[in-house]
Amino acid sequence: MEKAAEKGVEYIEKMREFKYREALYEMLFKLFEQAKIEESREALIQIIDPAVPPEKKAKPKRLLMISISSLLGLFMGILGTFLLEALEKAKNDPSRAEKVQEVIKELKGLFPWLRRP
Repeated sequence: MEKAAEKGVEYIEKMREFKYREALYEMLFKLFEQAKIEESREALIQIIDPAVPPEKKAKPKRLLMISISSLLGLFMGILGTFLLEALEKAKNDPSRAEKVQEVIKELKGLFPWLRRP
């Protein structure tokens, strides 16, 4: 009987120790979770100097690009119109056909991408 009483007391002590450690674990786990949440709220990057917009735009210079593109397009359109008109007139006049062919050869020399493979 004495052994049973000792075992009962030992069981109660072990159960008390278990409950204590279980409560301690739950408390520490809650603290750990709170610490993780707090850490995630903090910014990992520190801002040293705030961003300041530039006083003057650097690039691209849109007005210059648009102006050059417009002039280049206008020039190419006028050149294309003259070439088409010359080709039409060359169909009727053989002497003009030779001149048009010479101009086309010169253009192909200046612009290699005009050549056919």
